[in-house]
Order: sequence, then structure tokens, then C-alpha cells
Amino acid sequence: GAPLLAAGVAMAVWGVRSLGRSLTPGTEPLPDAPLVTSGAYAHARHPIYSGIVLLLAGYTLGWSNWTLAAVVGLVAWGFFNQKAKAEERWLLPRYPLYEEYMRRVPRRVL
Repeated sequence: GAPLLAAGVAMAVWGVRSLGRSLTPGTEPLPDAPLVTSGAYAHARHPIYSGIVLLLAGYTLGWSNWTLAAVVGLVAWGFFNQKAKAEERWLLPRYPLYEEYMRRVPRRVL
């Protein structure tokens, strides 16, 4: 579980650092936030969400409970996949280049 947890933390932190001051806990972008397509966002549209899913799965694997890890991972994936879709409904009309970015970079909530 520890390697998965560490990978999740690293991915989420890279995503947070890549977003910088554009980071928001909600799905609506901040009014003055630019579209971020560099750093972690050059490889995945939602690296923070992917990192959290990995982190949670790794943490529960640390309890040596594969069933719990699978359930937690699937529930987290489902939640963040839906959150990513909701977020993209805000991003598409806000950023003219977002549609091209979507074609180029996969959503990747794992």
C-alpha cells in the first residue's frame, strides 16, 4: 500500500503545484484563473483527483484489506469522475481552448 499511497500523494501535490493560485475546492473556476495546461495538466486533465484515488487505495491497502481497498478506490473513482465531468461543464464555455485540450489530454481519473 505504501508505494501506491506515495504515488498518490506525489500526483496530487504535483497537480496542486501546477494549478498554483487557480486551485479551488469547487467545480467552478475562479473568475481570474487562467487555463492551466502545463505541469501535471499536460499529462492528465484531473491529476489531483487521480492522486487522491491512488492515495486512498494505497492507504486502505496498508490495512492488508484488498476488498476494502477495491471498494474505497471504486467509490473514490466514481465520485471524482463525476466531479471531473461537472467541472468540465464549467470549463468548456469559459475557456475557448478547452475543447482542443480535451482532445489532446485524457481525463484520467485513473
